[in-house]
Amino acid sequence: MMEPSMHNGFTLAVACSAAALSATATVAAAEEQALAEPPRVIALRTVVQGSLPTEYVRRVLRQRRYLMQPCFVPEGQKDPNLHGRVTLTFAIDPHGQVADPRVDFTTLNNSSVESCMVQTLLRVRFPRPVDGRPVLVTADWGFKNFPPGSTEVDLRNRPDQARGCHVLGETEVSGGLSRIEVLETAEDHRADAERCYDDELARSPGTSGKFTLAFTVEPDGHVSEATVGETTFDGDERLHDCVISAVLGWKFPASQDSTRVTHPWIFVAPGR
Repeated sequence: MMEPSMHNGFTLAVACSAAALSATATVAAAEEQALAEPPRVIALRTVVQGSLPTEYVRRVLRQRRYLMQPCFVPEGQKDPNLHGRVTLTFAIDPHGQVADPRVDFTTLNNSSVESCMVQTLLRVRFPRPVDGRPVLVTADWGFKNFPPGSTEVDLRNRPDQARGCHVLGETEVSGGLSRIEVLETAEDHRADAERCYDDELARSPGTSGKFTLAFTVEPDGHVSEATVGETTFDGDERLHDCVISAVLGWKFPASQDSTRVTHPWIFVAPGR
């Protein structure tokens, strides 16, 4: 089932302040899109114990994350500062149905959202376990609320720091993988580009710009080559090299054919 509004949301890694996004027309358009969307739900870490491959379970949760959106949106609209993560534990029974879902951990601390999540999870269906025995799953969900003028809340518990704004532009995909699969993998590895840009800001405070990276994903999911296309970071290859090195280590889902990806990044320094 396609989820256009959710997948369009994955074209953005960070919702920046209005001042930062005014740096370029492209960034300003990115902010307008981000603020027009409802609060976002992201399927984070998934741990699986049993005969179902972790990737199968993770993929089902990602594809069905739109079901969790109605749990969060009403509460997020009432409280613009509402954000956090919720860990759910549940079993997948021999028929592929969810059994005994419960909240194991929360920083969201909103009983309405959490109760809705538990009930919603009962609607999700998984492949049947290979050995016919229950599969135990622990799944983390991140909730982002983007009120106007806010910056992104870090859902992965990374230390707070005065970092620049990192926005993913429009991604072009052709070949074996779908655009959705590419964007979800990029979202999982978003922190790689942030670290590269943090290092660049430490060397050259105030540095801003954009560049496009073209890379190939082989059928087994590994990245075989990556090259920089258009760039405004002329004269300093360290940011390019850092991002290329990171992307070459990304692992995508397997597919029937190789996939060609053109992936733009926009970087805006704090205070710009």
